[in-house]
Amino acid sequence: MQLTTSSSEALKNSGAMAAPGAAPRFDAQSRISDVAADPLFEGYGRLLFPLHRGYMGGSTLGQLTLTWYSHLTSSPL
Repeated sequence: MQLTTSSSEALKNSGAMAAPGAAPRFDAQSRISDVAADPLFEGYGRLLFPLHRGYMGGSTLGQLTLTWYSHLTSSPL
């Protein structure tokens, strides 16, 4: 996914992307359930992940596997 300048700026302003040298809001150890429930996403966090658990595996972002993607990485942006 390519972020446009406006969407990139919106992410920076929201706190989802950490300032250089600061700790990121989410990392590989972040629980998927915590990310989905984070107020940052204003109730839409559940839509970041498949609705049916059969299409995904793992309990953290670092462990996340998705049926239709084989090359996921938890490295920073």
